[in-house]
Amino acid sequence: METRRRGRGPSSPSFGLEQAVQAISKIERLYSKNTMTRGEAGSAMGFSGSSGHTKRWVATLSQFGLLERRGTGSVGVTDLAKRVLFPTSSEEKVSAVTEVLTRPRVFEELLGSFPNPELVTQEVVNARLRRDGSFTEASARSTAKVFVDSITYLETVKEDAQVDGVEESGAEDQRVGPLVEPIQPELDSSEQSDTKESEGFKELCLAQLGPDTSVRILVNGPLGPNEFTILLRILEVQQEALIGASDNSQQAPHQSEARGAE
Repeated sequence: METRRRGRGPSSPSFGLEQAVQAISKIERLYSKNTMTRGEAGSAMGFSGSSGHTKRWVATLSQFGLLERRGTGSVGVTDLAKRVLFPTSSEEKVSAVTEVLTRPRVFEELLGSFPNPELVTQEVVNARLRRDGSFTEASARSTAKVFVDSITYLETVKEDAQVDGVEESGAEDQRVGPLVEPIQPELDSSEQSDTKESEGFKELCLAQLGPDTSVRILVNGPLGPNEFTILLRILEVQQEALIGASDNSQQAPHQSEARGAE
């Protein structure tokens, strides 16, 4: 591990991933692909160009792989940062944020130490860092907090991606065409056994069906003789609805002509 200064422990980010993304967004808004000095980067984040805050934040953004060195004293926004800020899909956003989290060496090692890092606490991470022997108590505590906060942000990004995926799937369903809720008639045992036509069932179906109606039938469980009988009855009623609508459309011109003759 690289060290900053003796007694301070290995180099690690000073703040979490969410703050890093917000900071690089401010810098990118002003400089995009252009090269800038570290002081200009600090000013874009709202700090004095030569302040300790500027040095600390620029160093952390560099550790996360969001800023890169470009010549003496100059830095620029990385392609990785662009993928985080302007992803082409929710999956790419998750991939980019995950990569950012692994850039600091200490975070990469911590991620390898915990099979389920999203479940660890600051106390557990702190104890792991202290066992390493190179962290002071203060630096271990600070690094543990930043790591857990960054993991929490990554999990939020993943949850947002799942929500986006559900919404996109719903939008695709809507583009297929209008669908009506499945008709689920309640039939008693006698109706299922002798398969007699239920007028109530037929009227219910005809009231909801029309020539422009699409019917989606959902069947839970195995298909047996009774289930197939019900499906056939639904299709027969839909056929009657379509035939009835066709007959009505053919009769309408004749009725209009008759009224005109009168």
